[in-house]
Amino acid sequence: MIARLRRSLREDEGFTLVELLVVIIIIGILSAVAVPVYLNQQKKAKDAAADSDVSTIGKQIQTALIDQGNPSLMSVMVNATSGHYMLTTGVSGEAAVDLGRASDGVLLVAAGTAVVAGTEAPVTALGGGKATAEDWCISVQHPDGKSESYRYSNTGGIEAGKTCKDAA
Repeated sequence: MIARLRRSLREDEGFTLVELLVVIIIIGILSAVAVPVYLNQQKKAKDAAADSDVSTIGKQIQTALIDQGNPSLMSVMVNATSGHYMLTTGVSGEAAVDLGRASDGVLLVAAGTAVVAGTEAPVTALGGGKATAEDWCISVQHPDGKSESYRYSNTGGIEAGKTCKDAA
C-alpha cells in the first residue's frame, strides 16, 4: 500500500512551466484577434443607430411635406429634457411632432457641424441653403462610428459618410 502511494505521488507532478507558457501564449493570440473584431462590431452598431435615426427623421419629413409642403420652414431638434427628436413644421399653431427617442451618441448636424440638444437643425437643401420640396436634406452623425455621418435627402435617400453641406 505504501509503495502504491509513493508511486502515485511521483506521477502527480502538475503542469510544467513550458505547458503554462504555451497556454498563456494561446490565450494572448486569441485575445489579439478577438478585441479588434469586438471594437469593429461596436462601430457598426453605432453606425446602425445613426442610420436608423436619420431614416426615421427623413421619413417623417416626407410625411409632413405631403401634408403641408414647405420644407424651408421645417426644423428638427433633440428635446434636452426627454431626449426625443422633435419635428417643427413651421405651420402656425401646429405642435411639434415627437419622432421618438434619439439613439445614444447620435447628434443632429446643421451647416456641417453637430448641434447640442435643444438647438434646432433646419431642414436644408443639399449643399446648404434653403430647402425646397424637390431638394431637402437632414443629417446626423455618430462621432464614434465608422462612417461618422449620415444624411437623408429626397433625391438620394440615406447616404453614409455625408452631411447636407457636402455637394450632392
